[in-house]
Amino acid sequence: MQWYGTVGPDQGRYELRLIPTSEGKIQFQPHSLDQSYTGERSIDAIYETKAIAWLDPRATYDVEIELQEEGKRTDLHGVSFWRYTDV
Repeated sequence: MQWYGTVGPDQGRYELRLIPTSEGKIQFQPHSLDQSYTGERSIDAIYETKAIAWLDPRATYDVEIELQEEGKRTDLHGVSFWRYTDV
């Protein structure tokens, strides 16, 4: 999963959490339940990659994004998913 958004001085620290749900086809323990990223940057830019996470395609996930700084913001311009296979 790749999350695209704006970065810049008004973008604060945020926490992105990927939570596997019981609705998935299998029960598994992901490598990491919580993944934390920062959106702070001195130059404004849109459609920057804010987070990359590897997901198990056999499961479903809930995603939570929580802003960690008062008066700052974070946003979402798009999310893309890619599938890779090993041959």
